[in-house]
Amino acid sequence: MSNEVHTQKNIAKYRLISQKLEDNISKGEYPIGYKLPPERELAKLFNVSLLTIRQSLDCLEQDGLISRERGRGTFVKSDKPINQNKRKDTHSIGLIIVDNTDIEQAVRAYNSAEYYQQQVMAIDARLADFDHHLVVSHTTVQALISGKLPKPLEQEVLGGVILDGFIDASLIELFKKLSIPVVLLGNVLDYDPVPTVRCDFLQAGYLISRELFKLNKEKVIFATEAFRLNYTPELYDGYCQACREVGANEHLHTFINRGGKDDDLAQLYDMIARQKESPFCLFLHYNIAHKLIEIYQAFGLNFADYPVVVFGAADFVSPEMQRRINVNSADGKLIAKLAVDLIEDMIAGDKVGSITVKPKVTAWAEDGEFRIDMEWE
Repeated sequence: MSNEVHTQKNIAKYRLISQKLEDNISKGEYPIGYKLPPERELAKLFNVSLLTIRQSLDCLEQDGLISRERGRGTFVKSDKPINQNKRKDTHSIGLIIVDNTDIEQAVRAYNSAEYYQQQVMAIDARLADFDHHLVVSHTTVQALISGKLPKPLEQEVLGGVILDGFIDASLIELFKKLSIPVVLLGNVLDYDPVPTVRCDFLQAGYLISRELFKLNKEKVIFATEAFRLNYTPELYDGYCQACREVGANEHLHTFINRGGKDDDLAQLYDMIARQKESPFCLFLHYNIAHKLIEIYQAFGLNFADYPVVVFGAADFVSPEMQRRINVNSADGKLIAKLAVDLIEDMIAGDKVGSITVKPKVTAWAEDGEFRIDMEWE
């Protein structure tokens, strides 16, 4: 049998090599006491780097199959892995979700959000391509600051970590000390202390606003809650950029809810009541789309004269209505795929950098109403 490694592209090279060597050991081709070829010869044999070979040998050593003796070489120690159960676990990848609120409340919110569920399923499916599986853990900023790690990290059973949620630089440093690959999801920080998959939300805000200004150069309202989400200011900066291009004063047409969620409906109602005498376009960013529909119905407004684009979640809204109010968001499936690819490349010993996903929009008219779709690439 040839020793050439045919990487089914999606499986890390070092794992394929370690599996091949383990098979040779278990079949007796490399008996106990056998001295393996030097690392350079193995690298040449499998047509990979020295780093990849060393990672493969690390796996075999952790499983008790080989021993390395300085100055003498690498020898077969056993034909059965002594860490069989743990070895399988260390091939798991963790999705660590960090929230800034009560953990039970955070878990309920995360599990009920369709966007995040799709993202988790996409991460899990992509990991399966690499023969890895996903372990999801929720924690809080407070727990991490106090030194309490999620159980999978305490038990050291993860081969890498994808971080999502409320992360700051100090927490990143904590995860970097774990000596396993770490990838960050989202526009959390202004810089990338670890490989990050981020979205160009400034461009998203600009492109949406630009299309709305084509419909109404006088009044495009950007409505959002207070800047609690990391990427909200970027969307707003994109809106402001479009305002400057058409000569609009963004400060006259920005509605930022400074209160809590209980104030959302009343404040949005009052804003629309003040603006409804003349047509406007609404760029809405926060999850009260179902309340917006109630307000439009109360005032007798239609989506043809008062078009809406919603960026983000739109829970409790039917698919048909989501189409009419132009619900768009980041592509969670694409972000998930890219994050897993980064982790797997890091595990394979490759150098990786951050990735920025770019938006593009398509706008048209349908049944007399404005339509816009956003794709990410």
